[in-house]
Amino acid sequence: MTIVAILIALAVLYWLGSLAYAYFANSTERTRLNNQPGLLVIALFAALSLAVLLIGIYSPYGNLSILIGGQQFRIWLVGLIGCVVFTVVGFMMRRRKAGP
Repeated sequence: MTIVAILIALAVLYWLGSLAYAYFANSTERTRLNNQPGLLVIALFAALSLAVLLIGIYSPYGNLSILIGGQQFRIWLVGLIGCVVFTVVGFMMRRRKAGP
């Protein structure tokens, strides 16, 4: 499971890096991204989920749990699910706007 979490973290870093590169390297992309504040909010949530995932995997806080209803989830699992969801939504939002 740790290998899957690391691969997902790399995918999130790739997406955030490509988004940051497009934002800072190209003024037309910067204008287009500024017109899509939802994509930037999704990127911030993905970065926050990535931080939770990395803190949960590589720290003494990895055994922290969150109770949701009657279920107990580890904090890194919440970060992992957040990374997957926000990255997929971000990829879909970016591809939808990039089309013709």
